[in-house]
Amino acid sequence: RPRYRVSVGGSDLLWEEVLCTGWTQSGFPERWLQPEEARQILKEAQATGNLTDERKRELLREVLRHLPGDRIGNEKSPNASQVGAGLRTVLERRAEKLLESHRRIRKELAEKVKGMKAEPLDPPDILAILVLQPEGTR
Repeated sequence: RPRYRVSVGGSDLLWEEVLCTGWTQSGFPERWLQPEEARQILKEAQATGNLTDERKRELLREVLRHLPGDRIGNEKSPNASQVGAGLRTVLERRAEKLLESHRRIRKELAEKVKGMKAEPLDPPDILAILVLQPEGTR
């Protein structure tokens, strides 16, 4: 759940939303998915089996090591800053899209749009983690 600081006419607003995104390690380079890509994968994914509880814990620990922000009991991965920078890029693009939409609305209402800016606040809240693996990699 990202939050954005939006500056409008000398005052700051706080926007927040729920955003579906994802990290993929298939292909090179590893990268964050844009929200449209992540939603498409979720629409198409089909469960073909289950993981053991121990394997689920291992995968969750590995995912948490790569995410930005501090978490108790988790060492950071050496590439955590790269992962965080990629997420920051996704959030900056999203902030720009939200700002463009807000500007269109304000123009229709004949309100001031000059000087408006939006920036994501770090780190976003992680509300859910879903690990999808190709069949046969369990």
